[in-house]
Amino acid sequence: MESRIANDSSTGQADRSAPADAVRHSAHGTTFTIPEGAPPAFHLLAKPTGAICNLDCAYYFFLYKEVFYPGSKFRMSDDVLEAYIRQLIE
Repeated sequence: MESRIANDSSTGQADRSAPADAVRHSAHGTTFTIPEGAPPAFHLLAKPTGAICNLDCAYYFFLYKEVFYPGSKFRMSDDVLEAYIRQLIE
């Protein structure tokens, strides 16, 4: 059976013995199974470039910048988002 590399949540070390269809447990307590032959997982980080953010952090460095761009939605269009993710996974 094919193996996948996963991190052991208790040690942070790579678990190279887990079969591809092994049960995994997320940090949020949910349980899921990764089917054999599934593509590897990936992470995505998008840095904000506008004045508006849906996280509403108190320390956000773009606070009050919206006055410089009146009428702007400060949101990535769905087409740009799709192209961004497609380029990431290809």
